[in-house]
Amino acid sequence: MISTLTKFPWFSVDNYTITTRDQLFAATRDQLKTLTSTMNRGGLPGLTENLLNDLLMAGLNAYGFSDRQRWELRQLAGMTGSKVPMSPLAQLWPLEAVGRKAGVDEDVVEVSKLVHTLPLISTTFSVLIP
Repeated sequence: MISTLTKFPWFSVDNYTITTRDQLFAATRDQLKTLTSTMNRGGLPGLTENLLNDLLMAGLNAYGFSDRQRWELRQLAGMTGSKVPMSPLAQLWPLEAVGRKAGVDEDVVEVSKLVHTLPLISTTFSVLIP
């Protein structure tokens, strides 16, 4: 799964669908859940913390996954706080196919969120025709 997520052609959005992306996410989530559960019960040979971290990082770096999906992977792995930095808005990210542009400040996203939650104001302009 790590190899698939890393080599998947995320940049070629015409060659996969949201359903394909969601299937990859579901498989990653299920594997992460199983690995975390096994590690919490004492683990098995070959299932190490490094494998857990590698799978998590592959999921977090999968450009096709939404911010909400990345947040869910981090929560499943129990990686909260400063271990894996993430936007506080990721948990509430409402968009399935639109993500945040890399390097955008958190303040810009916060202001954008506020602007989009404001009620629309209807204004009527009178145009004088001579």
